[in-house]
Amino acid sequence: MKEDFNLAWSPIIEEDEPDMAESIRVSAATLQPWSQEFRIRTPSGRIKWLSGRSRPEPPDADDTIVWNGILTDISEKKRVEQALRDSIDRFSLVARGATDGIWEMTFSREAPWDSSQTKVYHSPRVKELLGYDDHEEMDTVDSWTRRLHPDDAQRTTKAVQDHLEQRVPYQVEYRLMTRSGQYRWFHGSRPSSLGRTKSTSPDGGFDYRHHEAKRGGRTPAPSGSRIRQHV
Repeated sequence: MKEDFNLAWSPIIEEDEPDMAESIRVSAATLQPWSQEFRIRTPSGRIKWLSGRSRPEPPDADDTIVWNGILTDISEKKRVEQALRDSIDRFSLVARGATDGIWEMTFSREAPWDSSQTKVYHSPRVKELLGYDDHEEMDTVDSWTRRLHPDDAQRTTKAVQDHLEQRVPYQVEYRLMTRSGQYRWFHGSRPSSLGRTKSTSPDGGFDYRHHEAKRGGRTPAPSGSRIRQHV
């Protein structure tokens, strides 16, 4: 029985283990129905969301409690919920300032932030300032890094790295190459207090807000609700 339990427990994502253990403890102590949503890692490495529901039976002669119930794959439901939250966040950010652009980065916690696994969302305003139409794809992190001016690239990427690792404020000005080949100045900001966003997936996410920097007399970029840059 112990081996069977360990086999069932081992796929659970580590971050979800404390809540999972507490929910089982409460159900065992009160004999109330058990209900919990949690993530597992499949043998292929894929992350799935499961919803578990069961009812404990009263302890038998050797004080063993048995739960009979069902597990349901709710991965798609969670994906849709996250997509809705992201859409709401983006709309809220755009509403706060029409001149602001959102550059959202979703990365794997198991790979560097600038790896090919990192996906990027550029708002229509970002694409406009860079000379692109909204329908044109710019969904990889190198769509940002490769546009950095050579003189700005090292300190700008270091600012991102320091923000992620040391939780220091992200405040940096840099130049990006537009579609025409010209460079424009931008100001990026994100407060340190937000830290690494907790996601409903094993990935992390950041929104960087950015706006076009007015050299010689710009106003400070407004703070955002996740990781943001202002164009």
